[in-house]
Amino acid sequence: MVDVDAPWTLDRDDFSRISVHDRRGASTIAVIVPARNEATTIGAVLDAVVDGVAPVDELVVVNDHSNDDTTTIAHHHGARVVTLHGPGGKGEAMRAGLEATRSELVVFLD
Repeated sequence: MVDVDAPWTLDRDDFSRISVHDRRGASTIAVIVPARNEATTIGAVLDAVVDGVAPVDELVVVNDHSNDDTTTIAHHHGARVVTLHGPGGKGEAMRAGLEATRSELVVFLD
């Protein structure tokens, strides 16, 4: 039972008990990462998501008009890349990411 008055947190051990079989019938999870000129950091971020504590069904990077290797690196790390045509800002990137996923639960990383 959860004490609703206490802060609710989960740690890595809580998620380590989740197996693929436990998730049958569960909601799908997407991680959306809005990115602009993030070539130096996007690889580490995506690795952390993939190696993270909970299973992720979709990994989406929204390229907000980058002029570096953000897209190439994101593809290399297994992400689906949505590209904005012109700089749209974080809000536009978030909207585009939501439109690109069919998952029931969405996590945004920035």
